[in-house]
Amino acid sequence: YDVEMGRPVADEPSHPRLLFVRDVTAMQHAVLALRESEDRFRALTDNAMDLITELDRAGRLLYVSPTSVDVLGATPEELTGQSFEQVILGERVHPDDRDELLDGFRRTVTEGSRGGDRTYRIRDALGRWRWFESRARTYTNQSGELRAVVISSDVTQPVEAQRELEEIEKRYAMLGSRSPDMITESGPAMRLLFVSSSARELLGYEPEELVGTLGRQLIHPDDVDRVQSDFWQQSDNPDISFTMPYRCLRKDGTCRWFESTAL
Repeated sequence: YDVEMGRPVADEPSHPRLLFVRDVTAMQHAVLALRESEDRFRALTDNAMDLITELDRAGRLLYVSPTSVDVLGATPEELTGQSFEQVILGERVHPDDRDELLDGFRRTVTEGSRGGDRTYRIRDALGRWRWFESRARTYTNQSGELRAVVISSDVTQPVEAQRELEEIEKRYAMLGSRSPDMITESGPAMRLLFVSSSARELLGYEPEELVGTLGRQLIHPDDVDRVQSDFWQQSDNPDISFTMPYRCLRKDGTCRWFESTAL
């Protein structure tokens, strides 16, 4: 009976016991830091707009962010453990993009290169083709195993806008190359941004020679103030077009009259 504690003493060993005590403060701090880091990682990836995945060297998915539901039409639980080929290829990736995409990601997860950076089309949960840009980076974990983290962003809007711009520029260039009139596009201070190939016949300049120059430098000194005044006066209202006659100086120094319609 323990008088000081006021309670019976539990069965005590009949022989002495040795206790080995060690300070595990650093270890506990490391465990807590790791747990905090993992919690932070989950918070970031689970709330990210991009699709985030982690793969092993064999291309097997170890982690899939919740955005897979919107992007791929499948939950992370359905995708985790599957191979990259099973998840991404098949009907999900556009046929024209599959080979290049697969080759790039294979190099990334096997060689640790950055060859997995790709822009490609993928069919989303609603069956629409969307453009995605994926950036893959590799690291080696504490066990020496290669891992790849892939962040895939929906870039449909800028890609389609760029493609639409390219189509407009192609039609613009075709129109300029077939029209006998010279077509130009001017920016601030009447700086020429585009000059059609007709400049070669009408002014004696190659279009490349004029792009980037100030348009007023081509105008006869006696007409430049009038033209510039009309240009700036009407440029404040893009809905108004105007036509003006003026003289231009050709590359050979001769002068010719032109009439321009500005829109």
